[in-house]
Amino acid sequence: MAKLVLLPLVTALYFPFTHWALRKFWSDGRHFINACWLAFYLTLPLFVYDYLLLAWYKGLGIGYVVPYWYLTFFYFSFWIQFPVLGWLLQRAEQTARTNKLSANLEL
Repeated sequence: MAKLVLLPLVTALYFPFTHWALRKFWSDGRHFINACWLAFYLTLPLFVYDYLLLAWYKGLGIGYVVPYWYLTFFYFSFWIQFPVLGWLLQRAEQTARTNKLSANLEL
């Protein structure tokens, strides 16, 4: 039961982290692409670590994803929330640039 409460809380904590990381480490304005790379670089090490520990060392095979669903949840959630947040940030910046350009043209 505690896992069901903690998963949304941990997931919610990743939103400000992702927003901060996209603004801090990338200044090219390509937030969607950068968010996809961030998801890749976070999920690949998690999967490799989980696979080596649970599937290989503990001998569970790839079937570890069922009893350890709360670990594998993040493989998928990062690929949903990071690109969505990146797309929203990119769209907001494009809208702000368009509005600024329109305001400058009206002067």
